[in-house]
Amino acid sequence: MTDNFPNLSDESMIKRPAKRTSDEVEKLKQDWKSDPCWDLELTEGFEDYKEELLEFRTKTEAMWTEEHNRMKTEQIARQIQLQTLKAEELGVPGNLELAKYIIELEHRIFNLESAIERLDR
Repeated sequence: MTDNFPNLSDESMIKRPAKRTSDEVEKLKQDWKSDPCWDLELTEGFEDYKEELLEFRTKTEAMWTEEHNRMKTEQIARQIQLQTLKAEELGVPGNLELAKYIIELEHRIFNLESAIERLDR
């Protein structure tokens, strides 16, 4: 008796997804960079590119971390510079804590004045 069913162990019968083009891989990378909310290398349909995608994700995240750290360092340097100038302006050079406190109070006053102006309109 002969079976009318295909032999599923036969490799030629297993439907494999078509190999992705380099343009599709690059588009996937750009899509991920726009919204990196998943593990890029685990994207379904791109299993053949797992190592390449993992390397791309790792390098990109490292670059983002480095950029974030650089920006944070620059921000801290600017704050110290402003505090130094404010301390000198107040006549207490080197007293950065007092300068920081005064700067924060000035910002709060500005925000309150802005809120009052909006209420008056």
